[in-house]
Amino acid sequence: MSLKKKIAIGVAGAMATFAGLFVFLNTTWEHIDGDGMERKLKSISGSTAVDCGTVRIGEPPQTASQCVMDAFGSHKPFRVRYDIRGVDTTLAGGLAQGKDGKTYAISFMGDTHDDRGTLQFAQQVNVKACPAPSAIRLTDSGRVTCFPPSESKPQNLSDPQAEPY
Repeated sequence: MSLKKKIAIGVAGAMATFAGLFVFLNTTWEHIDGDGMERKLKSISGSTAVDCGTVRIGEPPQTASQCVMDAFGSHKPFRVRYDIRGVDTTLAGGLAQGKDGKTYAISFMGDTHDDRGTLQFAQQVNVKACPAPSAIRLTDSGRVTCFPPSESKPQNLSDPQAEPY
């Protein structure tokens, strides 16, 4: 094989690798298996949990919140997600309970990547264990929380007492 052919094959291979890397870095996992929060909610609650759904921005939370209250009262694993209005960031909060009865508050923040979702490497998922024994209550916004009312105001959106909605 001539040197020109070897160089041409090498250049073509490098271009294909670069194109694949570009597509990978611009792929949102949201299209494959949800974003990081969806994966965390599912990993905590399990595949047979009651999925109380996602409450989108502007939607009333009552149906999803009642679903959580019913599942919790029946000692069934569950998950729920509440999307939160952000300026240039995708935000969400939620709760999940596993088969072991432990309940967790999950918060999510990710850099928005046009209309395709949130990039995998630009996501932050925080998990905080609920106080034991777990108790679920409705907040003023109609969403559920596992934390008791607090005298102090939350400092940021990842605080489980945050009510930015």
